[in-house]
Amino acid sequence: MARIKLVYIGGGSTRAPGTVASFIEQGENFEGSEIVLFDLDPARLDIVKTIAQKMARHRGMDLTVSVSTDRRAALTDCDAVLTSYRPGGFEARYLDESISLKHGLIGQETQGPGGFMMALRSINAMKDIIADVERVAPRARVFNYTNPINIISEAVTHNSSVPFLSFCEGPYDSRRRRRALQVSTPTSSTP
Repeated sequence: MARIKLVYIGGGSTRAPGTVASFIEQGENFEGSEIVLFDLDPARLDIVKTIAQKMARHRGMDLTVSVSTDRRAALTDCDAVLTSYRPGGFEARYLDESISLKHGLIGQETQGPGGFMMALRSINAMKDIIADVERVAPRARVFNYTNPINIISEAVTHNSSVPFLSFCEGPYDSRRRRRALQVSTPTSSTP
């Protein structure tokens, strides 16, 4: 496969080491490529970079892992962008969910009032990311893993021509849970 430059927005997150491990497991598909970890927290970036480099070295893989706190510099001439960020951090998530629950509403980051507040923060951040992609990486594709994915997808695809795909592990988690509980998968949606 061709060598690519992939920028991971949110590359200092707790999710990042596992995500980078999945790229490394792909071996030859990422051989000779570069992953640029972007985050606002340089200390967390250094931790994830060290872990990623050790995993690649252990596999004997030619993979360059670099870090940046300058989003536009990180995105310049990249081929792909993976977004997985949490604007406001876990503090904002706590407020979104606890305030909703206090008022007897759904307390979840993708639904209800908390999901709406998360959407406002996420879309605002994504708007700037997409603008940078349009300026410095016009051939890049964006793969979104930031919640709430459906609302972010609507916002981006209605306002930009950047190729944009969102994905969520929810359906896979449901299947795993049903198997673990030995519950059969529904075969129809008839009420």
